Amino acid sequence: MISVALADDHKLFRDGLRQIIDIQSDMKVAWEAKDGLETIALLKKSDCNVLVMDLLMPRLGGSELISKAVQIRPNLPLIVLSMYDEKPYVLESIRAGASGYITKTSPSVELLDSIRHASRGDFFLCSAVSMYMKDILKNSNVQPLHTKLTRREDQVFRLLIAGKRVNEIAQSLCLSQKTVSTHKASVQEKLQAPSLPDLVKYALKHGLALNDTL
Repeated sequence: MISVALADDHKLFRDGLRQIIDIQSDMKVAWEAKDGLETIALLKKSDCNVLVMDLLMPRLGGSELISKAVQIRPNLPLIVLSMYDEKPYVLESIRAGASGYITKTSPSVELLDSIRHASRGDFFLCSAVSMYMKDILKNSNVQPLHTKLTRREDQVFRLLIAGKRVNEIAQSLCLSQKTVSTHKASVQEKLQAPSLPDLVKYALKHGLALNDTL
């Protein structure tokens, strides 16, 4: 059962989210917060598997709230649920440590998908945001780190950011799981990305498509 925490300053909206989540067989709402400071206080004393939070709330919000939440619970997946779909808000959230970004105009199925993905340690962007994120930050004069990957490492990297698991990559590339794990560790070291969400953030930053085309 996925334990979900909700942080939003509009009670009516939180009530709607709770209804959507609580009717699912695999998740439930653990607690709610109405502002940034209450979110931080509850994170320190109450448990949850995933935090779904509004980006701009009273008494602490935005990247500052995300950063503080990550400091308190570094392994807790954090999904931003915001009315804003502009690139600066999305990028600010991802760079601060968010594991996903959903707009409030997204269908409920995308919210539920994001919670399930986040609980597994995966990164998630709603369709409205992911459509344009691959085009960001392409104009860089610095040679990106992924250009130093070997051909096999690059294949593993692109399958990882497409959401494939080690056993699926091994089967796809006709390699052992141990070999894939070795390549994965090398990719993470070369890209300075200690986790899968960090790999996805790197891919988004450098305009790499989040699909499994090799």
